[in-house]
Amino acid sequence: MIKKSILLRGLVVTLLFLAVSIVSLDGNAQGVPWFEVAVAEPGAVPVTLQGVQELSIDDIVFDYQAVASPPPGSPVDLSSAQQGDYRLYSPGQAHWGNARITVDPGVGGDSQYQWWQDAVSGKGIRKNISVTLFKSDKTAGRRYNFFDCFPVSYQPPNLNSASSAHATERLTVNIGHIEFADPEQSSSAVPGNVYVTFGDGNGGSVTDTWDSWGGGEPALILSQIYTGSPFRIEIPGHKAVEELTLSSSAWLGKKGYDAWITRALAGSPWLSGPKGTETGYILLRFRKRPELLRTLPDRSYTFYDCFPVRYVFPRLSVTNTTGNVMEEVSIKPIRVELK
Repeated sequence: MIKKSILLRGLVVTLLFLAVSIVSLDGNAQGVPWFEVAVAEPGAVPVTLQGVQELSIDDIVFDYQAVASPPPGSPVDLSSAQQGDYRLYSPGQAHWGNARITVDPGVGGDSQYQWWQDAVSGKGIRKNISVTLFKSDKTAGRRYNFFDCFPVSYQPPNLNSASSAHATERLTVNIGHIEFADPEQSSSAVPGNVYVTFGDGNGGSVTDTWDSWGGGEPALILSQIYTGSPFRIEIPGHKAVEELTLSSSAWLGKKGYDAWITRALAGSPWLSGPKGTETGYILLRFRKRPELLRTLPDRSYTFYDCFPVRYVFPRLSVTNTTGNVMEEVSIKPIRVELK
């Protein structure tokens, strides 16, 4: 009787182990990467890296500063903003940092390690990296291109027999410059909560959709004055607009926005208007919920003379897939109209 009990317990344990194994295998099958990383030397055919677990990319940051008069290359009507007593700002240089590629060691060859070995031996090989995000139907939805990348550090696998952690190796590369993929190749986005209209730089405008936005509040800059009184006295000064932040799913490209960021990275940060010469603008319109259609009026916010100040890349990970994979961009407007 005891022997039968032991055999039954062993059978139960075996079945449980098999069930866990099947679930694990199914999870691995479902964990097929939804993004792809390809690397190539300039002029060569890109080679897709196998076993990529994660790709993390530093934010793109644009300098800007307050100025006393419209800076060279700014929209023609920035002087009217100055006459309206708005504080003027000038965009500066774009900065980007590094990208960190984490892969399974030995999967698909040792291309990362060999690239690092070539770098430390003085060969100075720079490569281009293309990152493609795929939609649910496996078609390409968005692409980032990183040019003239150079390895700056290599982290070998952490081999610890006492740990069950997944062993990976990581190569960190410095990015030469960044380009968003040709926006004309991107599909139209699924309608979000916010409609955003951008100038396309070619005399027209394109409307993208985003999940959420925040900031962009009109404000008054207070100036301290000295009157001889022991109390601090401040008076309203210039008008200003706080930074505006848009966030959305990163799977689908956004034609107007992608084109604008690409131009900004190339040195033309001002948002162009619908005819190429007018003030750049961002028009926000809301898609209201059906139960609110009879109670809320239409709202639109038009931000003029805009330029980007930060771009946050989406989280690209095979293992950490909880939550939406979001991208985020922060924008500095000069003035705003609320309707």
